[in-house]
Amino acid sequence: MTDEERQRAPGDWEAQVGQGPITFHSEEHLASSDRGIAMLRHFFRKQIEMVKDGGNPAGVFFDERDALIAFKAGNYLEEPSRASA
Repeated sequence: MTDEERQRAPGDWEAQVGQGPITFHSEEHLASSDRGIAMLRHFFRKQIEMVKDGGNPAGVFFDERDALIAFKAGNYLEEPSRASA
């Protein structure tokens, strides 16, 4: 594509390259609209500290008893079978 075609119909490559090279966080100037980015970075820091202190990060379970409950789903949810008392 020519430069003019890329400006008229930008694709993924143009969107990625147009952001410029990766910068250090210390050089960023986050605005209030970047709150989600700040929250995610805070969450990651907490998870790293948790692993460093010997804990399990969010969503990781090594004991099957602590694992998330699995269920079949599609365009519907099935009611779990209930044992009669």
